[in-house]
Order: sequence, then C-alpha cells, then structure tokens
Amino acid sequence: MTYCPKCGAELRPNAKFCHTCGTEVRAGIVPHEAKIEER
Repeated sequence: MTYCPKCGAELRPNAKFCHTCGTEVRAGIVPHEAKIEER
C-alpha cells in the first residue's frame, strides 16, 4: 500500500494523482512503512 507524500491519504493502485488533495503521484512512491522518521 502506498500513501500520498503530501497529505498522507491512501493511494489507489496505479493512481497518477491523489484523490484527496490532487498531488501528482509518481511511480516508485515509497510504501508507508518505509516513511518512518527518526527524531
């Protein structure tokens, strides 16, 4: 599963744009699990 890098909404399979905020989604977006930030 992948998520929008701008708003965090779950992306539909093969989406080219986020259905929530309209941000263009490029192929190869990192899955949510890999986006954990260290503080």
